[in-house]
Amino acid sequence: MPLRRCVGCGRSKEKGELVRFVARDGRLTLDPARQGSLHGRGLYICPDFECVSKAVKRHRKKAIFSIALRESVAVPEAEELWQTIERTKK
Repeated sequence: MPLRRCVGCGRSKEKGELVRFVARDGRLTLDPARQGSLHGRGLYICPDFECVSKAVKRHRKKAIFSIALRESVAVPEAEELWQTIERTKK
């Protein structure tokens, strides 16, 4: 399986271990299948609150989400982003 890099911790992992987001209308949208079912440039993040929190903190300094997606996106707070990920686990 191909490797992808987490925008939170920076570690490379198999695609299936990570959660994928894409940009839709200037907002982050979770790819429910995690494997690229939503078309467009995506970014990957570990399904771990610590990685989500790190990514959001990094975003505030360097716009890491917008850089990875190559377009400007609104990024919610870490707790809201984490809740979005948690809903897909159920």
